[in-house]
Amino acid sequence: MANTRKRKNDSRINTDKLPDVKRINRNSREQERMLSFNSTFQDLGDFLVENDICNYGETNTKQKILDQTFSYIKDMNEITNDDILDLSNMFDENYNYNEMNKISFCVSQEDAVDIVKNITRIWDEQTGFSKIPNFYQYIDGNSMNDEISNLLMIDFRDIFDLLDYVIDWDRFLTYEQVSFVRANAHNFKCLIKNDNVEYIVWELVGPIYERCIYKN
Repeated sequence: MANTRKRKNDSRINTDKLPDVKRINRNSREQERMLSFNSTFQDLGDFLVENDICNYGETNTKQKILDQTFSYIKDMNEITNDDILDLSNMFDENYNYNEMNKISFCVSQEDAVDIVKNITRIWDEQTGFSKIPNFYQYIDGNSMNDEISNLLMIDFRDIFDLLDYVIDWDRFLTYEQVSFVRANAHNFKCLIKNDNVEYIVWELVGPIYERCIYKN
């Protein structure tokens, strides 16, 4: 039997608790700026694909879009690597390049609520709609090692404080959903506790995280 660590009581997320967020408009200036930033990349990717410069698979990350864009500019204008270096020096020295590793999850709080509902539906299905859902931590950090002795049962309510550990809550989520959960861990905890739910403001932008790879 796997190791266990769980608590009693119903700990499933009840999305009925979510307020009518259509009346809430709390996007920060930072979120709005990042949405514009990501829209620019989306426009670049669409241009590259629509003009047969590359296929969709070569524009599914910002780094690939940048690579393809620079390649296109070089080919069309016979720009040398030295020219590219001069162009890069035009960027503000204080520019935060970590922003390139962020994505926008959606454009509104209403859309964020839809994401939450989709994620909780996936978790409900994964845990058999249990009133006391649990996930499994891979003790050695290897998500491919599914030996019983390597699995520790984790109460659903604890996973948001244990995101640095390998736990299979992300098993059936997309990387966008995984990134959303990590960016909104505090909000998920408030939702579970029914704590000031009406004041929850979901993060619409956050760093990119990939899910772990598990055995089928």
